[in-house]
Amino acid sequence: IGLPKTATTALQRRVFRDFARQNNRNYWGKRKTSKHIAALQNADVDIFPLNDRNIFVSNERLVGSNPLNWQEYAEKNRVYFGESSTIVLVLREPKSYLRSIYLQICVHEGRMLKPDEFFVSGKTLDPAASFDLSSFSYRALIHHYSSRFNRVIVQKFETISDFRLLNTISPLSEQQRAQYENEFKRR
Repeated sequence: IGLPKTATTALQRRVFRDFARQNNRNYWGKRKTSKHIAALQNADVDIFPLNDRNIFVSNERLVGSNPLNWQEYAEKNRVYFGESSTIVLVLREPKSYLRSIYLQICVHEGRMLKPDEFFVSGKTLDPAASFDLSSFSYRALIHHYSSRFNRVIVQKFETISDFRLLNTISPLSEQQRAQYENEFKRR
């Protein structure tokens, strides 16, 4: 699942599709998960269980960028994907993550908020335009998923390029690992 700003987009573009194919799985990236993402973000839309169990899904929006939504999204993901799914959370050093998410949302997306306007504590009227700093806890995020899914893998962003993450899902040959490292470096 990853979090936004944890290199998951680079992995989606360069590695995951091939990894899924080599492991006889269908790959679902951003386009294939768009209906589920819409349901995550809209409380009025029901989520139904997914019948296809032979898929590799990657979309950082499955977690959500605001910790205010993490528990709700975890539950909706459990309903949709099933508790037997393997969940991978890619986490980044907190200060680096917060800096990166702020730059993405407030600078690159043009919202132009000052840090004290973006990083707030408690529920806000517009969770899409702010970040609930009081809810930000990797420990809580991991708990939201580990209490709902049988297998949760936590991968540090800082060591993602060693591809131990993929090796925990399905063993990689040295040739595959070298290929993925080269592809990832091209990002």
